[in-house]
Amino acid sequence: MRIRSLTLRPYGECADVTIEFGRGLTVVLGANEAGKSTALDALTDLLWAIPLNTSRASRVRRKDLRILAEVQTAEGTSTLTRSPSGLFGADQFTPAIAPWDREQSLDRSWWRTRFGISHEQLREGGREVFEGKGDLAELVFAAREGASARALRSDIAAQVDVLFKAHKGNKGVALRKAYTSYAEADAQLRSVLTGADMVSAQRSEVKRLEVDYARAKGESEQAARTLQGAREDKRVITHVLGLRSARAHVDRIAAEGDRLTPEELAQLAQADERRDLAQAASARLTRDIADRMAEVDQLVVEEPLLAVEQDVDRLAASLEARLADLKRADDEYLPEVERTSDDLRRRLLDIGVDAGVDLDKAIAATRVRADYAAALNELTDRHEALTADLEEAAKARAAAERTLLGYGIQLDPAKATVPDATAVTAAKNLLSNAFEVLTTQKGLEQKARDEIQELEASAPSTPTPAHTTREDVDSHRHARDLHWSSLREVWLTGELPEPAERGRSADDLTASIVAADGVSDVEADERERLASEVATAQAHVAGLAKKQQELTGLLANIAESAANCDALQRDWDGLWQSYGVSAVPDLDHSAAVLELLTAWHKEQFAASEAAAKIAALEAPWRVAAEPAGLDSAVTVAVWRTRADILKQIDDLDTKRIERSRKEAEARTQWAGYEAEARSHLAGLGVEIPSAASPSQIENGVLQLQKRLVASRTARTSRTGLLQRIDELKEEVAQAGREIADAGSVRTRLGESHGADPAAELDVLAKRAREAQGYLDAEQESLGHLRTAMDPGSDSDDVASRLGSDDEVAVDSRLAEAAQHEEHVDEEAASALELLTAGRISLKDMEGSGGAAVAQAALASHQARVAHLTEQWATLALQQHLLDRTLDTYGSQDSCSLLRRAGEILDRLTVGRWVALSANEDQGKKTLVVLRSDGETLEPSGLSEGTADQVFLALRLAAVAEQHADRLSRGEPALPFVLDDALIAFDDSRTNEALHLLHELAEDLQVVVFTHHEHVASAAEGLDGAVVSRMDPPEAVSGALDAEELRDRVQRPSQSPGASLPTAIRRPTSELDLTAVRAWARDQGVAVAERGRVAQDVLDKYLRATQ
Repeated sequence: MRIRSLTLRPYGECADVTIEFGRGLTVVLGANEAGKSTALDALTDLLWAIPLNTSRASRVRRKDLRILAEVQTAEGTSTLTRSPSGLFGADQFTPAIAPWDREQSLDRSWWRTRFGISHEQLREGGREVFEGKGDLAELVFAAREGASARALRSDIAAQVDVLFKAHKGNKGVALRKAYTSYAEADAQLRSVLTGADMVSAQRSEVKRLEVDYARAKGESEQAARTLQGAREDKRVITHVLGLRSARAHVDRIAAEGDRLTPEELAQLAQADERRDLAQAASARLTRDIADRMAEVDQLVVEEPLLAVEQDVDRLAASLEARLADLKRADDEYLPEVERTSDDLRRRLLDIGVDAGVDLDKAIAATRVRADYAAALNELTDRHEALTADLEEAAKARAAAERTLLGYGIQLDPAKATVPDATAVTAAKNLLSNAFEVLTTQKGLEQKARDEIQELEASAPSTPTPAHTTREDVDSHRHARDLHWSSLREVWLTGELPEPAERGRSADDLTASIVAADGVSDVEADERERLASEVATAQAHVAGLAKKQQELTGLLANIAESAANCDALQRDWDGLWQSYGVSAVPDLDHSAAVLELLTAWHKEQFAASEAAAKIAALEAPWRVAAEPAGLDSAVTVAVWRTRADILKQIDDLDTKRIERSRKEAEARTQWAGYEAEARSHLAGLGVEIPSAASPSQIENGVLQLQKRLVASRTARTSRTGLLQRIDELKEEVAQAGREIADAGSVRTRLGESHGADPAAELDVLAKRAREAQGYLDAEQESLGHLRTAMDPGSDSDDVASRLGSDDEVAVDSRLAEAAQHEEHVDEEAASALELLTAGRISLKDMEGSGGAAVAQAALASHQARVAHLTEQWATLALQQHLLDRTLDTYGSQDSCSLLRRAGEILDRLTVGRWVALSANEDQGKKTLVVLRSDGETLEPSGLSEGTADQVFLALRLAAVAEQHADRLSRGEPALPFVLDDALIAFDDSRTNEALHLLHELAEDLQVVVFTHHEHVASAAEGLDGAVVSRMDPPEAVSGALDAEELRDRVQRPSQSPGASLPTAIRRPTSELDLTAVRAWARDQGVAVAERGRVAQDVLDKYLRATQ
C-alpha cells in the first residue's frame, strides 16, 4: 500500500495544496511557515482520524476540514477523503475502510512510535535506549528466548524467597514458620503428658468464671442500651429545643386573642394584592385616555380629498408613464420621423426619383408589381448561384493543380483524360508486391551470407588422434590374464607359496586388473571424444554446404524477381503517361495523385456545366425585364442593386409610418390625462394656469398625492386612537370592579370575626401571620426530630423523656454513659478471656486421648517441614541453572536486531562506528558502541550527531523487522515518516542516510519531511526518488515599519493604542501534567511517563483547551 498524493482542501492554513509522493523515497521540502508541519499532521490525520481538539481548524471550522489522498493498493488506485466524521470514497459520501488498517486494530500512538521519527524522538529515544529504557531497549536487551527465561527466573526467585531466606531475621518465610509450629507442637505434647490431679480443681474454677462472665455480660448490654439512648438524645436535643420554643410561642399568641385562620389570611392577602394592582392600573389607564384624546384633537383629515382618493391615486400612478410618453414623442418619435423622411429622399435620388413635396406619392411611383419583381428576383438568384458554382469549381481546380505541382506533376488540359482508379490500384498492388518479394529475398540473401561467414569463422579444429590405442588395451589385458593363469595353475597343482609370497602375488594380480581396467576406460573415453569431434566437423561441413546451396537458390530467385519488377515498373509508367501527366508518381504518393486528378476532372466538368447554364439565362431575363419597365441594358447586378434600394425604401417607409403613429398616440393620451388632472385640481383648490406646461401639471398632481397620503395617515391614526380609547375605558371599568370585589372580602372577614374591616382586621391578620411562622417552625423541628431518632422511637416519648433538659445536660449524660460502657466492656472482655483460658485448660486435662492428639499434631508439622525443604531445594536448583543460561545469553549477544543495526550504523558513519553491544550488570542495562579500531565507548563519549545516528540505526533495523513481520502476516505496508530527523547529520552522513532510506523504500513507502535544501538536493541525485517542494509562505500584506514596531515594544506606555498583544503563559505548576500527557498521546505526540513536559507541547495543550 502506498499513498501517491495528498491534497489539503482545506486544512489548517492550507487550501487546495497537493503533495505528490513517489514509488520510492519521497522528500517533502518546505520553508518555515510554508506548511510542512501542517502537511505532516494531515498525513497523520488521514491515517488515524482528525482529533476533536485539532489545532488545524484555524481558517475553517473543524467540520469543514478535508484531506484527499490517492492510495495505491494491490486492487488498484482509489481516491479517499478524510473528514472529521470519518473516511469516505471519492464522492465524499460512501464510507470506506482504511486499506492500511482493515481490522481497525491500530492507532495514532502505535504508528508514531514504530513508523515515525522526529528530531525530538531521535534525541529522547537515543537517551532512553542507552539507559535500557523504551520499546527499542526491550527488543535489544531481550531476545525472545532470553526474555522468556528472565521472566521464568524472576518467578522462580520469588517462590524461593517465599519459602526460605538464609538470614535469621527473615522469620516470615514459610520454612521458618513451619519449623516454629513444629517446636510449639513438641512443647504441647510435653505439657499434656503431666498428671490429671488438677482436673477437679479446674472444673470448679470454670464454673465460677462462667457466673462472673454472665454478670459482666448483662451489665455490658445494659450499658450499651444506656449509651445508645444518650447518643439519640445528643442527636435530637437541638430539634427538641426548637419544638419546645415553637409550641411556647404558639400558645402565647393564642392567649393574646382571636386571629384569622390560614385560609382566611390567604384570602385577605390575595384580595389586598388585587386591590392595590387594580388601583394602580386605573390611575395609569385614566392618564392614557387623556393623552390619546389630545392626539386625536391634533390630527387633520381632508374628507373631500379622501372622497376622490382613487382618482388621485390613478393620476399619480400614471403620471410618470404619461410624461415619459410625451417626452418620447418630442425627443424620439418626432426626430426619428424627420430623419427617416430625409433618408427616404436620399434613397429615391439614388434610383433617379425626386421626391419633391409629396413623399408618399414619390414612394408609390417607385414600386414594381410583386409578380414582376418575384420573377426578376428568381432569375437573379439562379444567376448568382450558378456564378458562385463556377467560381467554386475554378478555385477547386486551381487548388488541385497547385497540389499536383507540389508532387512535381504538371497537367496538360488538352491531353488530360480521366484516370481509371481500378487499373491504377491493380498496377500498384502488383508492383508493390513485387518490390516486397524482392526486398524479402534480398534480406534472406544477406542472412544466408552472414550465416555462411559465421560458419566459416567457427569451423572446428582437426580432431586430435587418440593417445591410447586398442593395442594398448589388449597388451594390459594379456598381462592380467598371464598373472591370473599363473596363480590358477599354482592353486590347482597345490604348489601354494608362503603366505608372504601369496600376498605379493595377490597384490600383483590386483595391480594388473586395475591397470587393465584403467587403460580400457581411458581408451574408451578417447574413442568417444574422437568420435564426437569427427561428428562435429562433419556436421559443420554439411551445414556450410547446405547454406551455400541455399544462397545459390536465393540469387537465382532475386534475379527473376528483379526482372519482374522492371516489367511491372514499365507498365506503371505507361499507365500514368496515358493520363496526360508530366511525371509518374511513386507508389507512396500515387493514391493522392489519383485523387487529385479525379478531382480536377470533376471540377473541370462542373465549371463547363455552370457556364452553359449562365448563358441559357439571358433570354428569360430579357423577357422578364420588359414588363417590369426595365431598360434592356439593365443587368442582373444592376437589378440586384435597384432591388436592394427599393427594399430599403420600403423598410424606411414602414418605420416612418410606425413612429408617426406612436407620436400621435402619445400626444392624444397626454391631452386626456391633462384634462382629467385639471378637473380634480380645480375642485380641490389647486390653481393651474390655462396654458400650463407638463411640469406644472406634474407639480399639481404630486401636491395632491402628498396631501392624500397625509390625510390617509391621519385617518388611520384617528381610527386606531379612538379604538384604543374605548378599550382603555373598558379596562378602567374592570379595575373598578376588582377594587369593589377586594373590599367585599374585607367586609365579609370583618363581619365573621366581629371586627372593623380596616385596622382591627389588620391586627388579626398580623397575629395569624406570626402564629403561622411558629407553626411552620414546629413542623420543621418535628421532621428533623423524626429523622434523627433511632428506628422504633416515638417523637412524643423522646420529647417527654428529655423533659426540660438542655444541651449541657445531654452532653453530660452522654459522656458518663460512654465512660461506663467502656468500663463494663473491659470487665466483660476480661471475664470472657479468663473463662476461655480455663475451658481450654480443662479440655486439655480431660480425657485419655490428649497425648495421642498432641503426638499426631507433632507428626503433621514434621511432615510439612520436610515437604517445604524438598520444594525449596528443587526451586533453588532451577534458579541456579537459569542463572547460568541467562549468563550465556548475555555473553553471546544473539539479538539479530543489534547485528542489523550495527551494519546500518557502519554505513551511516562511513565506517567509523561499526557495531553495538548490550550489557546488563546487576539489573542495570546499558548499550555501548564499538568503533572501527575496536574501542568501546559509553553514551557520554559520543557527540549528539553520532548518538542520533546510533538511535536511527536501531530504529531503521526495527522498522525493517516490523515491516517484514507485517508482510509475512499478509498485512499491508504502513508509510514510514521522518520529520527533520537528519538535522544533526553532516553532508556525507546525510547522503548515506538517504541512500539507506532509498533502499528501504523498495517495498516500504518512506517520506522525509525537511526544512533544509541540502537534504532535498541530495535526494534528487537518487534514481527514482521524488522531491515535492511546497510553495513558500505568502508575503505579509500591509507590513509596518520594523523599527517602528520595535519602538512600540520597548515603549508600550507611550502608545497605548498601539501596544502589541502578548500571550499569557500559565506556569507549569498550574497545569495537570497527567491530563497534558494523555492529551499529547491522543494527538500522537511522544511524551515521557514522568518528569518535564516540553514547552511546545504545553503551549499546544493550552491553545487546544482554552
